[in-house]
Amino acid sequence: MKKNILSVKFISLAFINLAVFSYSQKKLETDKNGNLIKSEYSKLQKEKGYDGISQFDTISLHPVLVYASTLKNNQFGIIDIYGKEILKNEYQAITGMYKSTSPLPEFHDHFFLQKDYKWAIADNYGKIITPFIYETLIYEEHEYIERPASSKRYRVSIYKDSIFKARTDASYIFLNTKGEKIQHTQRQGNDRLQFRTKKNPDNYGVPKNYGIAKPLSDNLFEVSKDEKLFGLYDKSLKKLILPVEFTYVALGKNVPFLSANKAEGTYAYDMKGNLILKEPTGYFLEGGNKNTPIIIVNNLNKKAAIYSKSFKPLTDFIYDRVSPYNYFLKGTIEGKTPKETKTVLMNLEGKPIKFNVAPEDVIFRNNSYDDVNEAFITLRKTNKLAIVNNQGKVISDFIYDEIIPECFVAPGKSGIYEEYFMTANHPNHFIYFKKDNKYGIMDNDYNVILNNTYDMITESMIDNFIYIAKRTSTGLKWGVYNVAERKEIIAPQFDDMIKNSENFFIVNANGKYGIYNIQGKEVLPVQYSSRLSVDKLFNGMYSFYEVYKQPFAYLDSLENIIKVHVQSADIH
Repeated sequence: MKKNILSVKFISLAFINLAVFSYSQKKLETDKNGNLIKSEYSKLQKEKGYDGISQFDTISLHPVLVYASTLKNNQFGIIDIYGKEILKNEYQAITGMYKSTSPLPEFHDHFFLQKDYKWAIADNYGKIITPFIYETLIYEEHEYIERPASSKRYRVSIYKDSIFKARTDASYIFLNTKGEKIQHTQRQGNDRLQFRTKKNPDNYGVPKNYGIAKPLSDNLFEVSKDEKLFGLYDKSLKKLILPVEFTYVALGKNVPFLSANKAEGTYAYDMKGNLILKEPTGYFLEGGNKNTPIIIVNNLNKKAAIYSKSFKPLTDFIYDRVSPYNYFLKGTIEGKTPKETKTVLMNLEGKPIKFNVAPEDVIFRNNSYDDVNEAFITLRKTNKLAIVNNQGKVISDFIYDEIIPECFVAPGKSGIYEEYFMTANHPNHFIYFKKDNKYGIMDNDYNVILNNTYDMITESMIDNFIYIAKRTSTGLKWGVYNVAERKEIIAPQFDDMIKNSENFFIVNANGKYGIYNIQGKEVLPVQYSSRLSVDKLFNGMYSFYEVYKQPFAYLDSLENIIKVHVQSADIH
């Protein structure tokens, strides 16, 4: 069989063009999301008797392998993009293709298979390399290979496995990739991370007489011989721009400068190794945003000043500390008593912000995510709030009862619950507000995108969706609103607060439970006596079950419901 190897530069999780093409078989036809078209789906069902088929997904990059999971008689299997059965439908569970023992989804180059409640290991070509004798199996150690391109908030990673941890009875053993028992000391914490980070064999092209090199950028490399003193090598200039005499060297994130520390203090250098500040300092902090970055310089007297990105001083060293945010800075001058302590709100030029109104209180919140500190400011007067925009201007009257950024609203609460210490790993998508005793939503520019017509609004764990409620004679009735599309997808009609599981909403009315999808379509009717849950098995394959019970139904890539007979499905 002749094979033609193609170059693959971009691989989408949803669907890719195969790098391995076979003339003897025809590739199955899918849509852009990796779902089989209906004619191909029906053909496979007729020929193989499958009850359901998941999406096709890239489970390996070296070599490129594109697989889908199949369901038949409540047993799982795997097929490739040509319809070949990699694993027959003989297994209660398959781990390693999306679902894994880690908290986030990932792909491995081995599968864990469950049969008769025992586990075995197979490679991703379907070859079983151990007997079905293990109570549990864990991907103990593995090397990170590559993360496929994806717009999803949590992206899957692809790993090459190295060592497995297995349990038989009450004892654990370790296995290699051949399934053989080996002697191994379990690694903990950072040791496991170091296992995945291999040293570069050619020292990244840095002359080895400078020491071991670690990349800080494409051309800058930290070098050290004893990991006590460090220097900086510029590969483009082919020379050492900072000598190996510092306790640490660091590269600025938004401002192009270098900081390096000695016993007498920390120095700032430009990108060619020239000294910027003659006097040593305590340490540097970066703030502002990518368009207007700033540097907070803390001197040896423990006082702080604000500098521009060109290291021009914008303030004197008068602050005991400066807290950096994306559009604002907060300087604190300590007094002998808390009442004498002064807080100054500044713009990114270091100038104090003066409001055109006299508030009784300034409410300052901060949302930290990635490398951003995002600030939200409101003013309070006579128990009403006014809005301050990103330029520090008051843009509303004192008319609001509550103004809370989405990142501070804890999900799973029956009301607008402000979590003061909550941080998010994404920017806030919207802002909750309460006015005239009703709740609505604003966008990040404080434009109203949902009028305040609801008696309660609260957060969902699913991005861009919120729960909305209206009060009736029997209490609050809940629904779902899609903020991204600006539409109500489930009208307020359900008891208690709606829950979510994976990409589904769990609803209940009169003590009965059902499931809706994120399009607002009913997936399972409201007729189950126990609260339902959803488990994502593979991309495009979900299982439904009552709490602490076995799955009684599955949903596949074409949204077909496959029901299986189990006693736990107590339907009335």
